[in-house]
Amino acid sequence: MAKRLAPPTAAPKRLHEPAATPSAALGTTARTSASVSEAWAARYAGTGDSYDGAADVAIDANGSVYVTGFSLGSSSGYDYVTVKYNANGFQLWEVRYNGPANSDDVPTSLAVDGAGNVYVTGSSVGTGTRYDYATVKYSPDGQQRWVARYSGPANNEDLAASLAVDAAGNVAVTGASYNGLGSSYDYLTVKYTTTGQQLWEARYNGPASSDDLPTTLALDGAGNVYVTGTSYSSSQSDYATLKYDASSGQLQWQAFYNGPGNNYDLVRELAVDATGRVAVTGLSFNGSSYDYATASYSGAGQPQWSAVHNGAGNGYDEATGVALDGTGNVLVTGYAETSGGNWDYTTFKYAAADGQPVWEARYNGPDGGYDEAKDVAVDANGDVLVTGRSFTGLGLSEYATVKYAASSGQQLWAARAQGVGSGDQQATGIAVNAAGTVAVTGTATRSTTNSNYATLTYAASGQTRWRAEGPEITNVRSEASDMAVDAAGNVFVTGMVYGGSTARWEVLTVKYAANGQLDWQARYPAEVVTGRLPHIAVDAAGNVAVAGTIYSSPLSDCLILKYEGATGRQQWARTYNGPGNGGMASPMWRWTRPVTWS
Repeated sequence: MAKRLAPPTAAPKRLHEPAATPSAALGTTARTSASVSEAWAARYAGTGDSYDGAADVAIDANGSVYVTGFSLGSSSGYDYVTVKYNANGFQLWEVRYNGPANSDDVPTSLAVDGAGNVYVTGSSVGTGTRYDYATVKYSPDGQQRWVARYSGPANNEDLAASLAVDAAGNVAVTGASYNGLGSSYDYLTVKYTTTGQQLWEARYNGPASSDDLPTTLALDGAGNVYVTGTSYSSSQSDYATLKYDASSGQLQWQAFYNGPGNNYDLVRELAVDATGRVAVTGLSFNGSSYDYATASYSGAGQPQWSAVHNGAGNGYDEATGVALDGTGNVLVTGYAETSGGNWDYTTFKYAAADGQPVWEARYNGPDGGYDEAKDVAVDANGDVLVTGRSFTGLGLSEYATVKYAASSGQQLWAARAQGVGSGDQQATGIAVNAAGTVAVTGTATRSTTNSNYATLTYAASGQTRWRAEGPEITNVRSEASDMAVDAAGNVFVTGMVYGGSTARWEVLTVKYAANGQLDWQARYPAEVVTGRLPHIAVDAAGNVAVAGTIYSSPLSDCLILKYEGATGRQQWARTYNGPGNGGMASPMWRWTRPVTWS
């Protein structure tokens, strides 16, 4: 069950050292059911043996892999470290950025433009011992083109959260900047030209002159910048959404949402369509609990409408996702409390023009228990798919995926996937391809000591195409953390596997063919740092990249794996171990995402 929310009481904090990690050895060989062999592997090791954490990964059109993260440098602080590997896994270059204070430099975001230039942003301690924004551009061959630093007027904490690059190569960065006026943070958004010259900066201090914390940034097709987040006062908070002009940074509009309870309103998600229409959703405190709250704005920033949903139980209702369809209608999903004290999936379609509910759809599982929607997708026809977990009368949960008609919200089908064994089955992700095939993945707990990936696909009609639990490994637990679907309908899942002779969490990646047959599995025997689970991406050629953080005695390293999509042959494996020796910094993005306060 989700935690109840309470008003936040603290501003973002400085980085801190992690808790100690159990020791383990680093493995060097991968094994799969398809006789996967390791073509080659090479380890990058600096002069020390320290925690090195991957922060972001990208693959370009040529199959080159880019990774950025933080690594202890020759001093007592962390550096940005960015590495490029070619399609065959050869390291083409590795670059470090150590700021002027020779202290902590922690990246949060990476992007690659169409020409192969690489952009990294994050937070770097400046000469005043506080964090500054630091944005770096590298050429395709790894030459540092420029560094752009931003230090606010208070010379205090400036914490970069998100970066985006427009079609012309201009870079927009947003985050929180300490303003020195009442010990609070502002939104601070900066845009740089392709040569690194500051084009403009825009600071937003909300009407209460208290904390203003952005959660996300987006660009429209013209390069205009949209930022949304939460603006606090001493007794409440509102949604605050801003639009800046692409070329001048002039504030085009600002829009606030204050819920009917005049209390805490907490942003969860933002969606922007091609015309610049904006939808923001989150939670609004009504005096006793939280409701869904969604606000829509025109391209000119005019409030179009707002909608609040208080479930029949007048209890805790949490919106978990928002999307815009091709005509600007707004889809919101989440879970709402019933009069019986349980939750149902509750999904709304709001009309683009006036926010009137086109339909409301609820899903109450056959056992009448807790039903929690976790993810939403819209297919090419505008039909809406929601997945999550639904509790049974035995107190356990199983997958439940529902499809609703675009025009009416009529439930077209509902598919429940009961797992094997006696544990919870929890869906964690959903994807839909152009043909309408739906893929859902998550974790199926088989016993107190055993869990597997559980991946299913459904035809557009709702018929189960295939189901795969596993791979089957005796006396182990495995947990899916990310998935991808290629253009041919093949499904790739990565995550962790625990048990067997290793007695540790290791990286496990599997491929299912379009017919559901297990095509291959690849197990990489290096201990995963739990809480920093692996992620997966598939390039245009079908090659698979997996990135995460692994334990390397006595500390930890970045790990990047690349597999041939057709055969599962491990093309290469890379670990990055920087030259320093110390603890891993907490990722800066944690406070910038929507937060649940206990």
